[in-house]
Amino acid sequence: MRELGSRLTNTLDDTAIAHLIGAAATHSDRGDGGALLYLVETPDGSLLFQDTSGHWAAVLDTLAPDVAILAAAGRGTVDGEPVQGSLAGFVADEARALGAQRLVLGHHDNWLPGFSSAPDLGPIRRALAERAPGVELLEPSYLEATPVFAGLTPRADRPGP
Repeated sequence: MRELGSRLTNTLDDTAIAHLIGAAATHSDRGDGGALLYLVETPDGSLLFQDTSGHWAAVLDTLAPDVAILAAAGRGTVDGEPVQGSLAGFVADEARALGAQRLVLGHHDNWLPGFSSAPDLGPIRRALAERAPGVELLEPSYLEATPVFAGLTPRADRPGP
């Protein structure tokens, strides 16, 4: 982590550093901004984006995106409480609850080549096969464009906002 801190402080410009310092004041007591979910409706289908491994069940249960980008890092939380169990099981349970046809993982990848390393997705693949067998896991390569809606028919039974 020292190496990462050094890279960030030596490679970011003054504007980026000022933003990071200024944003820290609005973070939660845990040091982050909390979990955010975005549901994007398009003519090709709906896409859910989750930035942190956590959700509020009363919100998640109302959503049914065609494609979900779910955070797969850290310890998942439900309704503000840490889950007991594996991150792989947590992600698979979220995918099942959403009923998405496709899943892309976020915050799990080799995000800083030379510093980070590629993750082992075996546990997530196994948990999906067991708990959400109908979900297709997309595994884009670093900086690869990925057409997430290609070949999908948008769900007609999707509840509205």
